[in-house]
Order: sequence, then C-alpha cells, then structure tokens
Amino acid sequence: MSDYKRGKNMVIAWAAHWDAIADVASSRVTVEAKLIEYGQAIRTAFVRPHMPEILMTAMPSYVRVTHRCIMDLPAEQRETMLVWHFGDDDERWEKFGKLHREPHKMIPIYKKIGRKHRAELRKSEKDPQKSTYN
Repeated sequence: MSDYKRGKNMVIAWAAHWDAIADVASSRVTVEAKLIEYGQAIRTAFVRPHMPEILMTAMPSYVRVTHRCIMDLPAEQRETMLVWHFGDDDERWEKFGKLHREPHKMIPIYKKIGRKHRAELRKSEKDPQKSTYN
C-alpha cells in the first residue's frame, strides 16, 4: 500500500471517529462528548498539539497513532487537513476553490501521515514495549 493511500485511509478513519463522537455528544455519554458539551468544538480541539490523556486512551490504537501524526504536522498543514475533513462548504471553497474533488494540497499531507504510520508499525514490530501503536 502506498503512503498516500495508507495516510488517506487512516485520516478518514480518524475523521470518522471524531464524527461519531460529535454524533453522540448530545447524549452526554462519553468523555469525548463532555469535551464538546462544554463548548470545545472538535476542530478547535486540534489547534493545540496536546490532547488530554484520557481522550487518548479512549481512542482505538490506530486512531491514536493517526492523531499523533496529525498533531505533529506543521500548523498550516494541520489546518488544511482540518478544513478539508471538518470544514463547511464555504471554508472549503475559500481555501481550495473546490468542494467535492480532493485538492492537490492534501496529497503531501496524506503521504507524510502514511510514512509516519509505516514507521510506527516497524517500531512496534521491533519492540512492542516501546511502541506508541499499542
């Protein structure tokens, strides 16, 4: 699997995780929902690179690794990715000039995330105790 496909698939799974959390936020049943309940929108939760550890433990391991890879991105790339996955149509049009086709700016972001995932997998295969994937 190419880094691009791996990164894109992982970001899609990560975005779906947070969309599902947003959907159940009104039922007030999860720790993540409490984050949203208290006025912390999903998108603004990612402007800071450090997520509360309790939120990280609730994530499946592959989402946790994706989240760390996204938080390691430069701020501009992270914002580009967030606008593409969580932005409304006006934001997408303003930033990319298109609404439904994937913009060219996303390709290097997905590749970078895919490479980091591959590195994490190799690290977990060599020494499972030191891996952040588990």
